[in-house]
This record gives sequence, C-alpha cells and structure tokens, in this order.
Amino acid sequence: MKHWSRDSVDADFRLVCSQTIFCKATTHAGGRLQRRLIDLDCGGWPQAARNRALAILRSAGNVIMLHGDQHIGSLVRHGIEEWEDGPIACMAPGTSNGFPRAWWPDQPGQNRDPSAPAWTGRYRDGLGNRITVLGAANPDRNSNTREGQEGLDAEQVAHRKGSGHAIVILDRKEMTASFEIWRHAFDAAKPRAQDLFPGFPIVVPLPA
Repeated sequence: MKHWSRDSVDADFRLVCSQTIFCKATTHAGGRLQRRLIDLDCGGWPQAARNRALAILRSAGNVIMLHGDQHIGSLVRHGIEEWEDGPIACMAPGTSNGFPRAWWPDQPGQNRDPSAPAWTGRYRDGLGNRITVLGAANPDRNSNTREGQEGLDAEQVAHRKGSGHAIVILDRKEMTASFEIWRHAFDAAKPRAQDLFPGFPIVVPLPA
C-alpha cells in the first residue's frame, strides 16, 4: 500500500476495496437484532493493524474505501489519532440480509450536523475505534421478527431488513464523491426520494 500510495499520487481518485470495513459500524445484530458491544467480524480489530493500514492510506490524501460483508450500508469517516484524520469508507448493504445488522446508538453522535439523522456524528465503536458516522442504511424496527414479516413476500422482507444497493459517483469537474444507498425494492427507471435511505445522498468534497 505504501508503494501504491506513492505511485498513484497523480490520480484524480483513488479507490481501495476490501471485504469489510475497518471498524464496527453496527450496534445490533442477528436473531432479534439484539445489542452487541463486541463483534470481531469486521476490520476494526486488531486495532494496531487497523490504525497502521489507515495511516498509510491517510498519507495518500484522496482515498475512498469501498466495502461489503457487514450487510448494513453505511458511510463513515475513520479516526486514527484524532477525529476524522483517516479516510472515508463506504459500505454497501447486502442484497439479501439473512443476518441483519443495525446502527442504533443510544445517544446522538457528537459534533453532529443538526440537519442529519440522530445516529450520525462522532462515536467510539465497540472496539474503541474513533468513527464519524455520516450515514447508515438501517433496517426497519422488528423487520427480523415473524410478526414483522407476516404477509410479506421475499422482496418486501428484504426491503424492510435493510437490503439494498450502493452507488458512488465521482465527479472530476467538481472533485466530489456522491454516495447513494438505495432500498432493495425500488424502480431504478423511476426513482423516488423515499427510495433512498434517510440522509442520503451524501456529497463529500475531495480530497476529503
């Protein structure tokens, strides 16, 4: 990554793909979406290795990280030694969330934009990492219960459980990255504002 950071310095955009995000951007998971403080099924641990990798990417300046695996869609700004001193990371939601996760923190985040959803802002994840949550594609409450799925077909269940699609649009002229996370069952030919998860789209100037 150090060589790549140096060799790609003239690129307008630099994207890094990995299986999963480098933090625990979830609070609830599985079963009946119960609260889970620790979940090592992410790239946020071991913390020393996580911070070392993010520090290398931070030196590249205009890196955007793209991930999957955690089932929930989210947009996060990593912190290493300080808040927001790491790269932006976008995690695409699953298209069929058999093991759903959610980001339902107990308190609103610190340093939050007042116009943004209450679950955004600065947090320490369950592993102690600094993260600034810019957006989260949460499932509907009770969507993983039999009662919450009663009378729904498979597409409707996936829609309620937070399945969906992520789109990243890079604009060379404006030097921005636009992040969109769409709900599972929407008509791409006739999209509506409510087909996006709350808070999206999110436009970030680059370098971020």
